[in-house]
Amino acid sequence: MAYYRRQQRRERGRSVPVTIGALAALVLIVIVASLMTCSRASQPPSGTLVVGTSTDFPPFEKRFGREVRGFDMDLCAMIAKDMGREVVIRDFAFDALLPSLGSGSHGEDPLVDIVCSAMTITEAREEVADFSESYFDANQAVLASSESGFSYSSPNDLSGLVVAYQEGTTSQTWFEENVMGKVNVAEGVPFENIGISLQRLGRDYDVMIVDGPVADSFVKSRDDVIISGMIETSEQYGFAVAEGDPQGILEHADKVLAEIKENSQEKKHKFSYDELVEKWFGGGES
Repeated sequence: MAYYRRQQRRERGRSVPVTIGALAALVLIVIVASLMTCSRASQPPSGTLVVGTSTDFPPFEKRFGREVRGFDMDLCAMIAKDMGREVVIRDFAFDALLPSLGSGSHGEDPLVDIVCSAMTITEAREEVADFSESYFDANQAVLASSESGFSYSSPNDLSGLVVAYQEGTTSQTWFEENVMGKVNVAEGVPFENIGISLQRLGRDYDVMIVDGPVADSFVKSRDDVIISGMIETSEQYGFAVAEGDPQGILEHADKVLAEIKENSQEKKHKFSYDELVEKWFGGGES
């Protein structure tokens, strides 16, 4: 993901009184403890496929109350069914997903079995995880406020602007390789949660760089943002598992992907690939 926090903490630290700061710290401890309890819960029962995702990336994954749905989630449900397992979903910050696959320096059990989170296959990521065949092609998009009138055609157009990019994703990689030190931007600001950060677009940020399909999803549901231009990055999404694929998950993932893309009269799964695309990108779901 390709296809987003430190500055916010610094700003609060400068302006919040000590008493409120102490209360905020207590709230933060409670929140972190709660998240750790959720993410590091006792190992799910046998016969489950533990899916790691980051749920702020519609239409690939989005939280609806206590339920997580999306394009990736439907695909992973089919993979789990092919393996004879039930899906258990764990929600992480995007840059924590790949570390959640590893056994750790002390041999801990992995937190997740497979990462299903619109993750672009890159050489750097392939050094720490194994990937399925690609299941989706994407580029980066430049989001701007609909009132700005901004139009993007090259990195030079970003000169003088505050540019936001999702931390730990290919949008950050593109920014660092094509903008940082090459274009006179006012500031580059990493963020973690797209949905929350989108509310700051046009105020704290001039533009945001996010994966194209996700930008499309936001533009369809909001009239205050526009896609001001596209960045041709030719990315391919894949599912990630621990190095060496110790559970043999990729065999099933690649098999399911091949089967749903077949133009066969014998329907082996709930959705064909085209039906899944129509469901999540054609306006059937949001």
